[in-house]
Formats: sequence, C-alpha cells, structure tokens
Amino acid sequence: MFHQTFPDVQLVREVRYVQADPHTYTAGGLTSGIDLALHIVAQRFGEQQARRTADFLEYQKR
Repeated sequence: MFHQTFPDVQLVREVRYVQADPHTYTAGGLTSGIDLALHIVAQRFGEQQARRTADFLEYQKR
C-alpha cells in the first residue's frame, strides 16, 4: 500500500535507520533514533567519540 500511495519513495526495510544523502536521514523509533544519532556523531567526530557517547548514555547498539 505504501508503494501505491508514494510511488517515488524507496521504502527500505529491515534497517534501523537510513541515510538517503549527506543531509537526509530517517529513523523509525526511539532506539533506532539513538542508533542514528550515534551514526552522525561517528561521521562528524569519529567512531571513538561515538563509542564514548554510547558509553556515557549506557546504550548498547542492537
């Protein structure tokens, strides 16, 4: 039904977040939003800083 309603939108399933281009991101829920936020931290500040942020939040990626 989604494809019929929005034929120009590519629906991506079974992932926690999607980066469509360098400036467009989307996530489907609370924990996937955290995953996305940590992905952006890693892109901008490095993987080590993303791990430190996750440790500070006491968040373990699924």
